[in-house]
Amino acid sequence: MARWIDAVMSWLKWPVAAWVLLSVPQLALADLDLIRRSLRTALAPFWLGMAGYLVVWWLLLRRQIWGQFLATLLHELTHGLFALLTLHRVVSLKATWSSGGEIQYTGSGNWLITIAPYFFPLAMLTAVPILVVLQPDETIRLALIGVVFGFESAAMWRQVHWGQPDLQKVGAVFTVVFLPGALLWTYGMVLALILGGDSGMVSFVSDNWSSHWRQVWSLGEELLRAVPRP
Repeated sequence: MARWIDAVMSWLKWPVAAWVLLSVPQLALADLDLIRRSLRTALAPFWLGMAGYLVVWWLLLRRQIWGQFLATLLHELTHGLFALLTLHRVVSLKATWSSGGEIQYTGSGNWLITIAPYFFPLAMLTAVPILVVLQPDETIRLALIGVVFGFESAAMWRQVHWGQPDLQKVGAVFTVVFLPGALLWTYGMVLALILGGDSGMVSFVSDNWSSHWRQVWSLGEELLRAVPRP
């Protein structure tokens, strides 16, 4: 079954990249609106937590081995999650303190497994439900979510460079076409979740998904009208 999924994913690679690229202008505006709304509401602890972590990371943690280990572990776990989601059995997963990590799974894999750690906020989507269960004070909860958001942003930032074997594997052009829109989708979903809970995230996805499809459909009609007729 995984082999069939990989074949379908291979066929979908560039259509998905094009679809995501076309969504960038709309998502940039939607994400900016979420940021503006969050700044007008009681989300100051979230932004302070994120900014505080990034300052500490830049001054103290970015060269620390244990920080690199956590980022590497998160990276490999994200590979593993998407391997499982596309029905590949994970054989082994290793994260080291100073020499990167490695994951092995059955089958040849697909581009989504390869690029997932560069846009999927696994730490955030793990931390939010845990904090909901623990039910700390709202200010503390938002500050902790901000810290996790900062950690994940820093981890992604330091991993996105052309020396990365993953990005070389999927290709530079595909990375440039796909990754900005994918990041806008996932980080918009995170902000919508923080602002409005589950319903806020669902509304963000639903509204932007349907609006984007209308724009793509309209663009397709415009292109068809522009084609000269015999």
